Amino acid sequence: MEKRSRLLFVQLLDIAKRENYMPTWRCHYALNLLLMEATNESFQINRFLDSSVPIHVLDVIEWIRTHYDQLLSVASIAEQFGYHPTYLTNIFKKYTGYPILTYVNRTRIAVAKNLLTNRTLSIYRIADMCGFSDEKYFMKLFKRYEGITPTQYRKAFHQKKINLT
Repeated sequence: MEKRSRLLFVQLLDIAKRENYMPTWRCHYALNLLLMEATNESFQINRFLDSSVPIHVLDVIEWIRTHYDQLLSVASIAEQFGYHPTYLTNIFKKYTGYPILTYVNRTRIAVAKNLLTNRTLSIYRIADMCGFSDEKYFMKLFKRYEGITPTQYRKAFHQKKINLT
């Protein structure tokens, strides 16, 4: 189970326990988030499985998805799989459309978006949990990929949640 799914599952259990296992709107909301994440993970995996992506590229993709929170470089990923960095870079981009580090960063930003819904975590802590050693670089990449800052995303998510209640 992916880290995001695991986190959402633990949150669902925690909410259910706090509300004496009654089917409240919070439980339904947490369950929907978990189901959407599981569906998203399934679609992402199936997208690669339905295509002609070689298994060794799929292995790298899955490894990145489970190790995004660590210090990663093309060289370290290539070494993990016994490939030359140039070969891995070329084959990865050929089948995914992304350079390896772009894929790593997009994976990290996707996780950060989920973590930003937790208002008790600081931006610095979220950046660290997602594998970014520099908070400013995290904020710069987040803005590049999402079009808004992490703080703006957090506020927008919280306002959307308030409007739903």
